[in-house]
Amino acid sequence: MLSADGNPPLTMPTHGLAARSRTQTTGLVWAIGILACLIWFALLGARPLFRPDEGRYAEIPREMVASGDWLVPRLDGVVYVEKPPLQYWLTATSYRVLGEHIWSARLVPGLAAALGILLVGWGARRLWGPGRGIMASAICASAPLYFLLGQLLTLDMLFTLFLTAALITFCIGQSVRDDQRRSLRWMLACWIAIAGAVLTKGIAALAIPAVVIAAYSFWQKDTRVWRASRIGLGLAVCAAIAAPWFLAMSRVVPDFAQFFFIHEHLMRYATRSADRFQPWWYFLPILIVGMLPWVPQLASAWRHRELDSVPRGSFDARRLLWVWALVVLLFFSASKSKLIPYVLPIVPVVALLIAGSGASATGRNAKLSAYLSLAAAVLLAIGLVGFAFAARQEKQQVLSDLMTPGLIAMSLALLAGAIAALWQLRKDRIESALASVAGGWFGGCTFLIGWAAAAAGPLYSAAPMAAVLAARLPAPSHIYSVSYYEQTLPFYLRRTIDVVDYRGELEFGMRLDPARAISLEDFAARWRTDLDACAAMPRDDYNRLLTTGLPMTILLQDPRYVLVARR
Repeated sequence: MLSADGNPPLTMPTHGLAARSRTQTTGLVWAIGILACLIWFALLGARPLFRPDEGRYAEIPREMVASGDWLVPRLDGVVYVEKPPLQYWLTATSYRVLGEHIWSARLVPGLAAALGILLVGWGARRLWGPGRGIMASAICASAPLYFLLGQLLTLDMLFTLFLTAALITFCIGQSVRDDQRRSLRWMLACWIAIAGAVLTKGIAALAIPAVVIAAYSFWQKDTRVWRASRIGLGLAVCAAIAAPWFLAMSRVVPDFAQFFFIHEHLMRYATRSADRFQPWWYFLPILIVGMLPWVPQLASAWRHRELDSVPRGSFDARRLLWVWALVVLLFFSASKSKLIPYVLPIVPVVALLIAGSGASATGRNAKLSAYLSLAAAVLLAIGLVGFAFAARQEKQQVLSDLMTPGLIAMSLALLAGAIAALWQLRKDRIESALASVAGGWFGGCTFLIGWAAAAAGPLYSAAPMAAVLAARLPAPSHIYSVSYYEQTLPFYLRRTIDVVDYRGELEFGMRLDPARAISLEDFAARWRTDLDACAAMPRDDYNRLLTTGLPMTILLQDPRYVLVARR
């Protein structure tokens, strides 16, 4: 057939079109990834440090840099050994290189979260084949629990990164265990990652893998997993990396071993001593909400878990991942001390399991994810209205006013993602629909952190107090924190403060340094003579001290706390 000018029609080879389409898709993925990365790291400095955890984990490394003592962690000048020091060391290094500010304080967990997303994508591609990595990374990055904790300065994200690295390298090492040299290299990487987890949060990093291997080998009837794990060599590697700090601390800090291993691990896990008791089902709703748009895919992966299973006695990576998720859930559910971040290590595993299950990426599941996003957007909007009408306390009313615009933006982002996904599904574009859902949740969480939480920052941070104190001339001779420890204030002021009538988590350090424990009577006596002193305190304590005739001038107050000066 000839064209109008008598020449054969121009055609393009189909393989050329396919290659161009793949190139365009790859370029789009890279562009989205770079944009998401820029947003991710920009958000690290978008809001002030929140009390208590962020102030604590920013201040300990600051004191390491200021004192030059990188062996013994200190908080407000007293020994603080509830956790090992690896993240403190990394954050202190961040301060030395980038300076001491909010962004560098949050850099370690933020970078750990970003590396975790890349690691999950790489692991899915390595375990399940090409095409699975992008889906796994997108699920992990858009899971609300992972996103929010990746922007929060705690130890849990670095701990999760090490555990995820240990799990993925373990699976790869076991899958090639017939090749002993290759298997050995991967298992050494696994044990090094476990050692990093031990130096981040302690012996739970050893307990969890041990229970997982035992449960998996029993379920899968895979006895070779023990020999291929190189347990003797692995424990030696862990000891070589982690033990020196524990041994050094046992020499320089009295009662360190008893406090760290018995009080902070055994007693906190087995008793209610930490005052964090929650019912056994506490983590179930957290995981459902924390993985909300991907619950249908997870349920589908669980229903079809036997379709891709391997014969008993052989290594089954999927079965090991299911065991890991269940063991972590049960391990922390059995504890008498529960906090939301404890189940974070489950999220990357869920992303791997969903990406590894061919049955989960269906149009039906994508539609359910879109409807869940739509429902979340509507419920969030209804919740905002209901909270605004129900708010009675001053703090609740202020919180509603500050956070509402950002939360509305979050609701709109979820709504936009859901509508885009449903539109894509009308054209039978399942992958595009899943990408729209992921984008909606990533955008929604961005508004939550970058707008709503940033706006509410003054209610949860001492940054406004620090600004007032920094402007005073002469500088305050002493800064007191009465009846509580204002965790975020020392970091902003670059100095320790004096804690009055409070011990809390400083109890162990104050036992070693009794002079740092100031009673309310001692404070009153010092306050009357120290004319340049300032103090932060709860409003109820301010009112109570005012009745005693203690001279105080208000410098700043919010719905919960008051900052006062001697004159």
